[in-house]
Amino acid sequence: MNDFFQTLFGCLSSMYEQGWDNFLYDNGAYTYFGLILLIVPSIIAGIFYFADTARFNGRLKWFLFMLISFLLVMAITYGVGDIIYQSADNLDQYDPISFMDKFGTAFIGGFWGTVWFILMSLIMMLTSTHNYKVPIKS
Repeated sequence: MNDFFQTLFGCLSSMYEQGWDNFLYDNGAYTYFGLILLIVPSIIAGIFYFADTARFNGRLKWFLFMLISFLLVMAITYGVGDIIYQSADNLDQYDPISFMDKFGTAFIGGFWGTVWFILMSLIMMLTSTHNYKVPIKS
């Protein structure tokens, strides 16, 4: 899984340095990032589509939930990356890591999490009772 998610993050890897990429790959962090970007948007989409309330109805609320998902994936990815970096023993063999490296990784995680949120929305809307038209129609 580490290889798959490293490839996925690598599509936009110009947002962080190669040293940070090597560090994340060597420490298996891409597996954690991948699980984050799959689980968090799935839960947020599930809440939107299956919570038993009419308050979560409509396209504007769907965009709000997508934004919440993006921000949560970003925050969690940044935090997990920072924790892995702070707890690593072998930092001497890697280039210095900056805030922008961690932020770039978090942004890419948020981007792929948003893509996953949209895919989950297209699947979950088929079985939803009150949001079966969102995001396609309002």
